[in-house]
Amino acid sequence: MFRVVFLSGSAYSVQAARVYQRIRHIEDLTCAAIVNEITGKRILQAGARSVVGRILTESGRHGETKDPTRCGISSLRGIPEIQIHTVSSIGSNESVDLLRKLDASVCVNTGGCGILRADFLKQAGMGVLNCHSGLPRIRGFNSLEWQLYHGLPLQLCAHLIEVGVDTGPIVAARPVDIVEPPTIRNFRSSYREEEAEVMAEAILKLYEQGVSVVQKQGESEGKQYFAMHYRL
Repeated sequence: MFRVVFLSGSAYSVQAARVYQRIRHIEDLTCAAIVNEITGKRILQAGARSVVGRILTESGRHGETKDPTRCGISSLRGIPEIQIHTVSSIGSNESVDLLRKLDASVCVNTGGCGILRADFLKQAGMGVLNCHSGLPRIRGFNSLEWQLYHGLPLQLCAHLIEVGVDTGPIVAARPVDIVEPPTIRNFRSSYREEEAEVMAEAILKLYEQGVSVVQKQGESEGKQYFAMHYRL
């Protein structure tokens, strides 16, 4: 049995559904999802408009219908093969205990999980896959934009999370085209399908070959970047 556990903030659960559609052909696949609940505290912290906006934006990309019944966690509830568990916070003691019981082969971070600590990562089987771009050179925020700034070809990477920021080994990578117009807003919203593709590719590699496929990053290969100013 090969068990994939998706980790997702509720607004980003539709991305887990995209990845699942690309790996569902695996014969001995079983799937579960650990999803952050939308609590009153979380709404107060992020703002109600922000929470609703994220859900609608995630469901409406790439020509999809902005149907609220298919937003957020509802996009997973329409897939009976995925066992859904909700927690107050991914990375909490509650979620660590749950992940231990689920006995994951690999976990997949599809967004909105926050920082995952060592005690959580230890229960994630081969590890937690995360999508980033520009590795190993570009780490941190606005990585696609920083690649353009430095004249680098754009790429998306699936890597395994480590305690360090974007320092974990790379499992799969693929080039992507520049979106038009090349604004920060567009970069943040235009690559969900491509991200799902590279994550699915990484899952299949780990399924077929295990962690022997990973490419470790050298400590001095990359530099951490922070949020790019809109004027850049």
